[in-house]
Amino acid sequence: MSIRDRSITLRGDDPGDPGDIDGGGTAAQCITVTDRSYLEIMNLTVHGSNGGQVIQLYAGTGAGTEERYINVKGCTLYDAQGGTTNNNGIGSWGKYISLVGNTIHTLNCDGIWQKGANAHIANNTIYNVDLTSAAGDCIQLSGDLTDCIVEGNHCDHSNKDEKQVIIANGTGTGLIIRNNVCIGKPGSTTLAGIWIQAGTGAEVYGNYVIDCDIGIQNIFTDANIHNNILVNCTGDAGITCGGAAVNAAIYNNTCDGCLDGIDTASMTADTCDVYNNIAVNSTGYGLRIKTTHTQDYNCMYNNTSGNSVETIGSNSLESDPKLNSDYTLQAS
Repeated sequence: MSIRDRSITLRGDDPGDPGDIDGGGTAAQCITVTDRSYLEIMNLTVHGSNGGQVIQLYAGTGAGTEERYINVKGCTLYDAQGGTTNNNGIGSWGKYISLVGNTIHTLNCDGIWQKGANAHIANNTIYNVDLTSAAGDCIQLSGDLTDCIVEGNHCDHSNKDEKQVIIANGTGTGLIIRNNVCIGKPGSTTLAGIWIQAGTGAEVYGNYVIDCDIGIQNIFTDANIHNNILVNCTGDAGITCGGAAVNAAIYNNTCDGCLDGIDTASMTADTCDVYNNIAVNSTGYGLRIKTTHTQDYNCMYNNTSGNSVETIGSNSLESDPKLNSDYTLQAS
């Protein structure tokens, strides 16, 4: 199905007609929207693409700079077959694209692939991705990341130890990644939970990441990483900032059972603040912080190699934080 008209709504919520679009394993894309804006696709079941996206929202030359104003919500998308690189649930290009409340699964590549600013990706359930490609993420953002919001998604990548659960790789400012659940594969050695590779001023908070190689990996400038829970990220660290990351602030996070709790040792920059974090039950260090970085008011406990590689801040604690099962603090 190819769509080129403006101001169209495709709905599949009539009780007598559930709105099932079946590509039959032969259509390159089940729904294609090319060079058009002001469109809503809602409450459809779409499946059976071969060699392409279940839903493709393409524009221009693929630069992702066009203003689209397209909403995809409440759909169930699955079964992207054939090929190894473009078999995504949704592949979208352009600004002002909203992908909300969809269920996306059983794909050879990414759940959602989005290129362009001002995207809103929220409350989607994504699982069973990256079946054959070795290149599939639950959610991948590319290009201009300015004012993109990724929130409230439940992403399960436990079927395969490759790539990332959520990745943002581009330029721009104002990226927000918040309140997502990211599930990896237990014992992972390559799978990152949340990986922000480029850009400035990201806010990453309120996320729960479990069973990944790295919980959160940051190479942004001026990123704020706070109030996240990172559990059993045993291949590397709960949170790591490395390479070109500059001026990171890491605070109010809880890391439990990771290799290292928080690691900033590989950052080139000398500016990073690490405070008010809890790091417990690491098989390595609670904190592996570069000497020139500021660390204080942290709590470290029961970390096998030691609570900290460097001298801890004078206001930090090395005692049991007494966490509840939901990682809140017990009443004192």
